[in-house]
Order: sequence, then structure tokens, then C-alpha cells
Amino acid sequence: MKLKVQIDRLCSANDIKPYRLAKDTGLSHSLLWKLRHGKTKGIKFEVLEKICEAFECEPNDVLLRVKPIKRGRSTRKGR
Repeated sequence: MKLKVQIDRLCSANDIKPYRLAKDTGLSHSLLWKLRHGKTKGIKFEVLEKICEAFECEPNDVLLRVKPIKRGRSTRKGR
């Protein structure tokens, strides 16, 4: 399983630009970019709390658990 940070979805739903989120939370643009694009290995509780406060939501609204796509063997003959 993999966790995906739903910042873009929350920004769209609340009509907030990521730039404004950075300003409102005091989080850096680069950190938010990394979270939005899945370029981090984890998230600090402090960061998660700031995002939750900005959107008035719970951590489960920010994080989405994604199942990896299984790529099985082909069942076609001749392979």
C-alpha cells in the first residue's frame, strides 16, 4: 500500500491555490510541491496538523491509501 497526499484535491475543493496554502500554513513551497507530487518518503505530524488546520479537516481527508496495480502474467497462448 502507498499513501498519497491529497493537497491538490483539497485546494480545488476549497478554492485555495497552493501558494496561498504555503502562506497560510507557514510551510515552504518546496515542501508542499514535494508532498503534492509524491516526492517524499514521509510527512511529519506537525506538517499534517498545519494542513488539517488550514482546511479544517481530519488527517484521513489529507491522506489517501492507494493499492498498487498488480500486473499479472498474460494468459494468452504462445507466451
